[in-house]
Amino acid sequence: MTGSIFDRGYIRELLITGTIVTVLGVMMLSLASEYYQVLLAQGVCVGIGSAMLYVPSISLVASRFERRRALAVFVATSGTAVDPSSPPSPSSPPDRHRDVSPPLNCMCR
Repeated sequence: MTGSIFDRGYIRELLITGTIVTVLGVMMLSLASEYYQVLLAQGVCVGIGSAMLYVPSISLVASRFERRRALAVFVATSGTAVDPSSPPSPSSPPDRHRDVSPPLNCMCR
């Protein structure tokens, strides 16, 4: 879906819409209190918004480079996995005595 929109030349609209949908999903995730709300916010909104941002960014890199295109696409796609692998900030110690849900409670012991 986003590839055909990109091919028609609506790059700016795709990026703006993807940014709005992703930010809306993250904001709605902070307000979620039920499991289905988490699925809708994180899975649907953030997933669709991230796809709207990811496809044009990779396609633009691939279309702009003629020499070393594979290297340029490699660098562009490898940056997406950097953030989740970064270690947590040591600003606050982990809370070992917090109340967790029953399925996670048995995993924490």
